[in-house]
Amino acid sequence: MNEQIVPITRALISVSDKTGLEAAAKRLVAAGVSLISTGGTAAATCRLVEELRGVVVGLGFLIEIGGLGGRARLGERTVESLHTY
Repeated sequence: MNEQIVPITRALISVSDKTGLEAAAKRLVAAGVSLISTGGTAAATCRLVEELRGVVVGLGFLIEIGGLGGRARLGERTVESLHTY
């Protein structure tokens, strides 16, 4: 059998229980993986990237639900959304 190993370059993270998230995200960032996250997980991911001396240049979302208050958790970071409800 001819198996091919494909390197991971991006990872989508969306969890309600953030137990263990920090350790997992640190390993992914250290391996050069770009992290994609949603909602409150986006704020946690930004903090982790910055703690690891990474630079968050901005955040992009397909859909933003304004009533959930996620943008406020992201502070002064640049946030772009295609659709806002």
